[in-house]
Amino acid sequence: MNKTDAIQKDPHFLLSSRCIRIWYSKRPTQPESYNYYFEFRFHDTPQEQPIQALSPLFAVNTQSMIDKNSWILHLISSNFVLIGPYMGMILSKLTLNVSSDYRYHKFKMWFNSSRLSKNGNSMVTIDPILCLRIYRWYNIPTNLN
Repeated sequence: MNKTDAIQKDPHFLLSSRCIRIWYSKRPTQPESYNYYFEFRFHDTPQEQPIQALSPLFAVNTQSMIDKNSWILHLISSNFVLIGPYMGMILSKLTLNVSSDYRYHKFKMWFNSSRLSKNGNSMVTIDPILCLRIYRWYNIPTNLN
């Protein structure tokens, strides 16, 4: 991995979004590292209109198909971290600092059960971060290894 590509987008724009899904996997190309995925969604914009179909059998709601307000935070770390049950919670704070060995980054996220509380009730730390990427959920590359 190229160190200059390690952080591709500032993750702070994800603040105040809701964590919808979390999953992780071991990287097949680098067995000592892990992929962590967090899906975040913003709910402050109006819903999309349904796509008009030739038949009611084929009517599709574009919101469920392409949610323009969903983002995937993809983190790669050489350490396995057990991620708590943060689904449904609001991302209230995050920090991206230099790791203790000064070679990589350390990523911390605080989650709340509502938007009203600004102090994070639950926190997850992933250290070291080898790579941080953010995608629109419908633009996730098929090969993330």
